[in-house]
Amino acid sequence: MSEQTIQDSLYSIPVTILDKYTCLSLGATTINDLIKTGKLKSVKVSKNLSKKPDVLIVNKNKEVVVFLEFKTPDELNTQTKIDKAIKQEISVAREIGAKIYVVTDGDKYIWLNPITGNMITDDNGTPITRKIEPKNEPKKLAEFIDLVSLSVSSDNDTILKLEDIDPTDLAKKIARILKRMTFASSKMSLYTFVEVIRELNDLKEAVSIECSATDYKEFLISELYTPKNGNSNYTKEWCQEHQGDIPLYSGNTFGAFDHIDVADYDGEYITWAKDGLAGYTMYHNGKFSLTGHRGLLIPKGDHSDIDVQYIRLMIEPIFRKNIKGRLGINGKNEYTTLNSAMIKSIKDKIQIPVKADGSFDLNKQKDLAQKFATIESIKENIHKQVRNLTNIIVV
Repeated sequence: MSEQTIQDSLYSIPVTILDKYTCLSLGATTINDLIKTGKLKSVKVSKNLSKKPDVLIVNKNKEVVVFLEFKTPDELNTQTKIDKAIKQEISVAREIGAKIYVVTDGDKYIWLNPITGNMITDDNGTPITRKIEPKNEPKKLAEFIDLVSLSVSSDNDTILKLEDIDPTDLAKKIARILKRMTFASSKMSLYTFVEVIRELNDLKEAVSIECSATDYKEFLISELYTPKNGNSNYTKEWCQEHQGDIPLYSGNTFGAFDHIDVADYDGEYITWAKDGLAGYTMYHNGKFSLTGHRGLLIPKGDHSDIDVQYIRLMIEPIFRKNIKGRLGINGKNEYTTLNSAMIKSIKDKIQIPVKADGSFDLNKQKDLAQKFATIESIKENIHKQVRNLTNIIVV
């Protein structure tokens, strides 16, 4: 079987992996062609523009993550031939910025770090031989590619444990980007903000990988909570007659609607906006009340080992996915609905980390919640500054 036949059997057309990566089977296409047509971006190539890669796996930013070189089984049946095959295109993979270089005959897969030229190994020193078959278990393949690309570097060829992945490089990169803003124009600052958001998304991706790689159990929201509506009797007129110190929350998520003399709830709870910008959530800890524009999730059973902040972060994107109504552009003029009946019928599941014995891992929940919350807080602050910059009027 020829190299092209093996290649076509796996990647005859562009194949996506979990909407995160795209496998490009290229044939006679050169790197120069890929750059000119916009299929590759952020690639600076001088020596290898005429090279024709077999298969590239690119991310959403059109950056090369995996460079695959296909050979026939006869070309990989001795160590001498394997060494020759590895050397053939590894310099090309290095120049186009691939994080991973793989030589394969469709059955045997040799994973290498293109920067060092060494085989990529697990934490026991065993070379990685995992097959890259995008149509089989795409979620696990995408997560594995994520983990490998975050692990390898100029001084490391080993797949790291998630807790050992050092975010320092990303943090330093973000710091360098922000430093450039000191004397930047407003326009350049906007570009810089976009770059920072991209780097923060990379950091969030690392946390997402940690979350997905953790052992967990899945639950329907309706298995964990009973949705309950707020009190529609709390009108503006009623509030004027019952002023107090208890915060009353309504449909918006920017703070209390008013302060009254009645507390309907006391403790840790998640609430959600039922209409307007429906599905956005809030975390509460203490005494509060709700208007009819807001709903409350009442825990079912024992939740002593469930972190409310973690659950809120998991629930909100599910809620937003299931809203109905008028969706505006960038949230403007949106009027959507998510009522209690709709929540009860949601089929999306929440993943909750568990220990080896199957019990809920409260510490892992808290750790993941803190990491996500920190990243989202930074992003929100940056978005606010972007909005301020775009509102500047030059006279």
